[in-house]
Amino acid sequence: QYGDSSLLVFRSKSDFEDWLLNPYHAQRQRDYLVKVKFDFRDEMVNKKSGLRGFRMTETKLKTYERKGEPMHHFKLERWSDMGMSIVAAFASPIKE
Repeated sequence: QYGDSSLLVFRSKSDFEDWLLNPYHAQRQRDYLVKVKFDFRDEMVNKKSGLRGFRMTETKLKTYERKGEPMHHFKLERWSDMGMSIVAAFASPIKE
């Protein structure tokens, strides 16, 4: 169900902790806590909608607010026969 080729994105850290630590959740409740799930191997094997692959952009430093702390950010792109589309963007004040 969750493998080394899957990426789960949660709405918040508390949703992730609830998903991870609450043994009383049924599968439907766990699925609700996940905002989006990427299963790269499944999408590549099934070649959904002319999919050619995924790519992570270069990590860059960007300030999102006028006096805010600079954030390291990158985007996840999906490449298909129709072209490229951005499927997710990630940012953090910590580079790792």
